Amino acid sequence: MLAPPSLVVADQNAAFHAVMGGAPPVVETLPLPGGDEQLAVAPVALTAVGRGRYALIIRETNGRLPHSAVGAASVAYVERAPIRETGLGWRKIGLWPQIALNGDSGGEELKLEVRRDLGARPLLFVSGRTLATGDAANDAIVIRLDPESPTPIGRISLLGSNEDAVGKRFARHSYRGRVVPTKAPDLFAVQYDGWRAAAGSAVKQRFHGTVSYRLRAGCLTATGPLPAPEVKVDYSAPSDCGPAKSAARM
Repeated sequence: MLAPPSLVVADQNAAFHAVMGGAPPVVETLPLPGGDEQLAVAPVALTAVGRGRYALIIRETNGRLPHSAVGAASVAYVERAPIRETGLGWRKIGLWPQIALNGDSGGEELKLEVRRDLGARPLLFVSGRTLATGDAANDAIVIRLDPESPTPIGRISLLGSNEDAVGKRFARHSYRGRVVPTKAPDLFAVQYDGWRAAAGSAVKQRFHGTVSYRLRAGCLTATGPLPAPEVKVDYSAPSDCGPAKSAARM
């Protein structure tokens, strides 16, 4: 299935203005336990979700490197409106602020990607590396863009590595995952390739495998075993799956 042509940047920016009250980028304050963060907020995509509605995908970052960065995604739903009515050609339906927030990851590496080749409804993948003391991880939050509202459906691991860990007393590993289409009733599959090495050994044992994911009770679930014990989601929370964690701001 071919994706529909992307809407022009002018439409994207006008829709953002209708939602946020100003031209991009704007700056918002995000309250966090460790202190408020100033985030630069700008649109990255505008995609149809059905019933004449469009999802405006909004990227929010504080501009720092992954080891100390905050990255978030917000989703707004908009519809076309007469220019004479709004002056912009777009009308806001609702806004789901920080629907996906990696509190210690993302930053300038935060990536927001809409995929329309993974089932009947578009999926938004929110990903960004976390770096800490030799470890790296990238757990993508997956959001289904339903006609009524965006719905978080879970997390998947796309990268894991401790190959830069200090000392040789640790077992080491490194892997990457790539999301690919698959057959219904599965939503998508992830192809994993990587290696593992025992503590104190320089011998790398290669592994690879493809794991399909489907929805069970509204949450992403792997349909088979992951290719190695090291392949795992480092962090998950109840808000990763189920109704949007924050009500739409109308």
